[in-house]
Amino acid sequence: MSDPLPSNVLYYVNQIAGYSKNTTRLQNLNAETAGPGAGSSQTTVTMPTNSIINLKSLALHCKFKGKGVAAISGNANSKRIYALCPRGGISALVQKLSWSAGGIALDNGPSPYSVIHAVKNTTENSLDKMLSDQKVLNNSVISAYTPLTPTDTVLGQEIDLICNEWYGFTEAAPCFIDTNLLPEMRLTIQWEGNNVLPIEYESGAGLGNPQAGTDPTVGDCSYSLTNMFWTVDTVSFSNGLLDAMNERMMRDDGALDVVYPQYQVFSVDAVSVNSGVRGGVSTMSLDRVYGMQRNSKKADDNYQLPRSYDLQQPPIKCGDGQIGFQYNNAFTNFATLGLGEYQFKVNNAPYPMYRETALGGYNAIMTSNARTYKHNEGSQIGSADCWKQNAFTPMISLNHPADQRFISGLDLRSINSQINWDTYQNLTLNNEAGGDKARQLLMLTQQTSLMKIGGGRSLAVVA
Repeated sequence: MSDPLPSNVLYYVNQIAGYSKNTTRLQNLNAETAGPGAGSSQTTVTMPTNSIINLKSLALHCKFKGKGVAAISGNANSKRIYALCPRGGISALVQKLSWSAGGIALDNGPSPYSVIHAVKNTTENSLDKMLSDQKVLNNSVISAYTPLTPTDTVLGQEIDLICNEWYGFTEAAPCFIDTNLLPEMRLTIQWEGNNVLPIEYESGAGLGNPQAGTDPTVGDCSYSLTNMFWTVDTVSFSNGLLDAMNERMMRDDGALDVVYPQYQVFSVDAVSVNSGVRGGVSTMSLDRVYGMQRNSKKADDNYQLPRSYDLQQPPIKCGDGQIGFQYNNAFTNFATLGLGEYQFKVNNAPYPMYRETALGGYNAIMTSNARTYKHNEGSQIGSADCWKQNAFTPMISLNHPADQRFISGLDLRSINSQINWDTYQNLTLNNEAGGDKARQLLMLTQQTSLMKIGGGRSLAVVA
């Protein structure tokens, strides 16, 4: 049996002696609590210095504490309102996430981050992972409230959470970063307001309709995150071979290259499905563009219909035939809302070359992730109804689906780029009503950035 690696590679691997790995605990620079209920909207943490860290091991540990609303004394119709932990746990509560090194921004701090997480998590993470790893660590399934005691006054769930998946700079390749070569690296999180919380009504309403006289307003329920700390894996080599290799590459190439994705969100309020959203980016590689719709106003007094994403409300029931999860957060519930066809445009060039249907959008998701002939991959979307009613996030892919590092997407540097997502109503095609309902259209772009690390802890970011 031949060696699994070429002999010259095996030689260098054998020279790496004294390898060790450990996990480091990090504390926030500010308080150990955050969220509206704690009166703190921001969390900042710095990475270990003079260490080799694994970005993909970075994890936030905390306890989610929801605070509900008591019934109005003397009002027979008034019911208690329970605050639930949203689907996606910590990730669903992040409004903005940004990285910097020595005061230099490594990304554009996209907002709302919770929307980015919902799109990527729902379409790219398999159902098995959602119902195992994420269900254990980061509340991937919304559950009903269980009172702590018969005289419970908290009226909110308390759940231990760990988030170990962060989109953006932590997806860098290579994921092992020698912080000795960089200025101090800092991660800052802005937390969402109370409106992202799903709620539950007392007395048999379960996760469904409210009772008379209990219609909540934004801010009725609140949340806080307590006992917060971070963990990250650090590695070391005792023989100095890695340092020598880094010095050799910086001497020969001028810098060390670290490639990572960036995201940007654009939005517009619309009054009908015959509308569109536009934006523009300047980037060396535009990889993907996603489109989304969410209801921007209370539809009517029938609470069975989806309500505005900016109101606290019971979780929205997922489409018939779904598997895995039953309920979705209203804040990240994306639906066709009467859409029959759509089309993306980049500098007036159409993508695809024809108007795509709502169901065809899921086929684009599948093929762009290179899983057409792979039988061990999938998403969390279990039916066509679930796709159209809860997770409608069509996209176009402009780069090779199997390699995110070496094969680029569309080069838009030094170009006045304009990106559009146009939607059209076609009741004959799919017989869906709702084309005249108010909505918010969102467009998410994913592009590749390059961080070049030079001598003397110098760096430059090429967007």
